[in-house]
Amino acid sequence: MASTDPRSLSLRQLKAVLLVGEVGSVTRASSALARSQSATTKAVTQVERNLGVSLFDRTGSGMLPTAHGRILLRRLRSVAREFELARSAHRSMAGNPDRDSNLPLFRMDISNSRLDALVALYECRDAKRAADSLGVTAQSIYRSLHELQEQLGIALYQRTTAGILEATPFCRTLMTHVKLAYAEIGHAIAELESIGGAPRGRVRIGTLPPTKTIIPQAINRVLSNHPQIQLSVRDGDFPGLESALRSGDLDMVVGTRHVQSDYPDVMFLPLMDAPFFVFAREGHPLADVETVTPAQLSKCQWITPPAHTPQRKWLDSFLDGEGQTLPADSIDCTTFEVISAVVASSDRLGLAPLLDLERSDQRTPVVLLPVPELIDPDPETVPSTLHVMIRAHTTLSPAAKAFYRSLTRVAREIEARLTRGVSLARFSPARILSMDRR
Repeated sequence: MASTDPRSLSLRQLKAVLLVGEVGSVTRASSALARSQSATTKAVTQVERNLGVSLFDRTGSGMLPTAHGRILLRRLRSVAREFELARSAHRSMAGNPDRDSNLPLFRMDISNSRLDALVALYECRDAKRAADSLGVTAQSIYRSLHELQEQLGIALYQRTTAGILEATPFCRTLMTHVKLAYAEIGHAIAELESIGGAPRGRVRIGTLPPTKTIIPQAINRVLSNHPQIQLSVRDGDFPGLESALRSGDLDMVVGTRHVQSDYPDVMFLPLMDAPFFVFAREGHPLADVETVTPAQLSKCQWITPPAHTPQRKWLDSFLDGEGQTLPADSIDCTTFEVISAVVASSDRLGLAPLLDLERSDQRTPVVLLPVPELIDPDPETVPSTLHVMIRAHTTLSPAAKAFYRSLTRVAREIEARLTRGVSLARFSPARILSMDRR
């Protein structure tokens, strides 16, 4: 089948397909939709034509979903669920619990052009740019916004004192559900394209530290087996990537989980141990100390990841619990190469995951300092596991599943190499990091 843009499929027609599949009859589906049977039949036929597959077997006993139809129906139930959740949010946030929320938008009875205008405005934050992205006028964007706000009885945007359009809380909630619905349609198309062949489609991956070793290897691995898969990788911080995942802009996020993060709509799948350590240059005054104490750490100069990262949050909390703090002249840095270079040429201490230390080509040996809390970490307080984060209420596309399989295989290989190369059980005295790279 030819590749199809998820937003080119009419929501109204997809709703007709869903109801026909649920009740097994064009007649009963037409009654529920308040449409003529010919209109419902035409809608189903048009979706089949757009996708290039047959969705139903027409029999004397009714409309029976084909294998392709069952795949699409499963995804369409998730699409309908997102609009139902948007309806519930509207009922609770509109300020009038008795207000009728059975509006066309929540029934998927809305034109794609109007919904596209709303999504474009949300993503562009500017009517002119939104209009340019769709090839329409800014006036048509504002008209769609005004008509939808009139139906909903609630503002979707407010202007700031600087004259900038700012989405209201309900608008952000609504857009999350709309974008998740589009993501499910995209997954359906990818699944249909992959039937009987290699997985196809795009996988959108968010990456958090420390993944600069594992992600490139997983990319090369999956593309060597499935060159037809398309990949996009986006770096960022945890709040930004977590938000993008939950709104459907990403399929998965790979990185260290924040210890206190708890999101019922996100699943955290453990990938591999990713311990991190305090390290220093060879010959550092603490290099031969039997056990490094919080007081000793607080008296040193540092270069560490920024305050929002899990490792730095742990360090700040650890020192604070012992009545200590990092010195005011500590340097924040997001790039491991810079951290390791500064540590190797000064008395500053660094904080880095073993994954980063393992891939370092730093010629000056570094010393892992024996901080007991990191040698035998408490998983409840120390973020020492790499996770794959996915949305809880969906199924990965075939392409995303293929990437995940490659990721887990690479993780096992790296974990075995790290275990073989470095003994994590003994740091007495502190030892020079000399990795076995075989």
